[in-house]
Amino acid sequence: METLPTPAALDARLARPGAWWLFKHSRTCPVSGAARTEFDAFLAAHPGEPAALVVVQDHRPVSDHAARVLGVKHETPQAFLVRDGKPVWHASHGGITQDSLEEARAAAAR
Repeated sequence: METLPTPAALDARLARPGAWWLFKHSRTCPVSGAARTEFDAFLAAHPGEPAALVVVQDHRPVSDHAARVLGVKHETPQAFLVRDGKPVWHASHGGITQDSLEEARAAAAR
């Protein structure tokens, strides 16, 4: 999973065509830790699935920029499925599960 250290890196990733996952994570939040476990398990089941990580404590400007450009209020944890620069699905907190990620992936493939 790639890291997006700057708003410009997020913009560059958004400019690339295709679908990919974005996960916004807080190292200090146990709910975020549980969501990260679910997200990592989902990615392990789908090797090669493109994904990017923003750790809010390290890259708050990127997290804030993501909220602005994706048009979704900031929350942590937060997961997005982005296609061609636009969010096609997002969830936060307990809504980030392997099952919800699988459902989003399947819906986006239709």
